[in-house]
Amino acid sequence: MPKEILGFSIKERPLPVIAVNRKLAPNGRTFTLLHELAHVLLDESAICDIDEDESRPPEEQHKEVLCNAIAAAALVPREALLAEDLVTAHPANLGEWADNELDSLARTFSVSTHVILRRLLTEGRTTKAFYAASHDRWRTMLEQPKGGADSDDKFRRNMPQEVVSDLGRRFTSLILDSYENSRMSLSDVSRFLGIRAEGVQKVREIMLRS
Repeated sequence: MPKEILGFSIKERPLPVIAVNRKLAPNGRTFTLLHELAHVLLDESAICDIDEDESRPPEEQHKEVLCNAIAAAALVPREALLAEDLVTAHPANLGEWADNELDSLARTFSVSTHVILRRLLTEGRTTKAFYAASHDRWRTMLEQPKGGADSDDKFRRNMPQEVVSDLGRRFTSLILDSYENSRMSLSDVSRFLGIRAEGVQKVREIMLRS
């Protein structure tokens, strides 16, 4: 689950490993990938979330803050952020931001509101207290139980489409070709694609349509 782990990295050379929780939203996966890459560049392995928990040892806390800042800076360049109308019009001494303002900036840069607020904090456009309070509020919202069956139906995931989007057309095509040429069993295909066997045909249909 995303609330349990977002990703991890293994620094081993010459081929370090980065893993990202595929249940994250696409923007979250990108941020986590960059966060874990920062850990690898710091020559350390890590099992990470984005919580900047001050109860952690100071060195660990410093590295998590640094990796968050690096990932956020890569996705939201300083000059571009400070040039946004919402930012230039916002009083520099006012540390609080409305949710709709953060949402608008997040859409502009295709990132989460958490990343935007992290960048605003780094650039001195919000306070650490407001950042921490907002982070706690968002985390509480994520941990609340979801709606009932109607809500689940409304937001049901399209797993075959996610397979193609996550793994890429070339890799997906390679696996399907191996199956069609009898070099791989259906159970192997299911395992490599991370989807149930009955969903493999839907993946094939998506590949043929596009």
